[in-house]
Amino acid sequence: MRTEDDTGVMASVTFGLEDFITRQGGKSAEILRHAGLEPRLYEQPNRVISLKRYCGVLLTAERTLDDEYFGLRFGAQASPEGLGIVGYHAMNAPNLWGAVQSLQRYFNVLQQRSKLRAFSVGDACLLDYQVPDSAIPGHRHDAELTMGLLVGLFRQGMGQDWSPLAVHFRHMASGSGHPHREMLGCDVRFGQAHDGILFRKDTFEQTMADARPMLHRITGATLDELLQSVPQAHGFSGHVRQKIIERLSGGDISLEAITRDMNVSLRSFQRKLAYENQSFKSILDDVRREQALQYLKFENLSVSDIAYRLGYSEISAFTRAFVRWEAMAPSAWRAQYGLYTSL
Repeated sequence: MRTEDDTGVMASVTFGLEDFITRQGGKSAEILRHAGLEPRLYEQPNRVISLKRYCGVLLTAERTLDDEYFGLRFGAQASPEGLGIVGYHAMNAPNLWGAVQSLQRYFNVLQQRSKLRAFSVGDACLLDYQVPDSAIPGHRHDAELTMGLLVGLFRQGMGQDWSPLAVHFRHMASGSGHPHREMLGCDVRFGQAHDGILFRKDTFEQTMADARPMLHRITGATLDELLQSVPQAHGFSGHVRQKIIERLSGGDISLEAITRDMNVSLRSFQRKLAYENQSFKSILDDVRREQALQYLKFENLSVSDIAYRLGYSEISAFTRAFVRWEAMAPSAWRAQYGLYTSL
């Protein structure tokens, strides 16, 4: 069972796990049950299971099989089917940047209270994986598994010769083997500020092999519906997010206004967000991006209407923000879906 406060993940992540454990000489059913999960969950890929218990399987397998790199090995060889409908949506994006955008937008459908966020690092772009450390035991296994799955998805879409610039891990290298570079096929850097994948920006226009535009649209529509049912962030940051939503559309969404609404001092406000690895700026940016993508689907709303609803005083400020989020102007985003736009 899963408690209300437990982070959930779709059971598709168990695809191939039991076979992999068996091939390593383990007893998969015993290992899963020891962690509190039942076998054959992959047959119900959209079922939500406990992320803690799933990570518990990785820890139990590590101890049982005496393999400190179990999570890495499983992730590096796993099929992108483990990412479920989110993976299928990304695989059918028109190009690499479209796949990154798909993962950014819908990752918390696959895994609640978690996100992938892309940001510039000079001439490169880092796809940063964020999950509350309190949500999982054994952060290292989860990070290595997730990076392996994502690299595998991109490699299947771009071709087996593709590789990112590097993979970053927050944890330090452990043990004596360090098989990460061989398994991930790229430079691997430990002790970094983020868990993530580093891309060259000039590769973003490369097309995804065998992408099917209709399947991309169908899975996107389904994911939009699923996104509405995903539990919002827990804790203090969740309350901040809700206050921002309430104050959008012409209201004062300054830091001072939000702290006043919440009856909390600025120092306490910032300390509580930092404890949850959040900031007011990042939460506001996330809310605006999510709302913008929803509003743009309504052709009766002009770009200036949307800018106002999101609390921007000028269309140009909204357009700059949108280009930063999606690497295209709002009108271009609408055009790719055959939607009419007006200023």
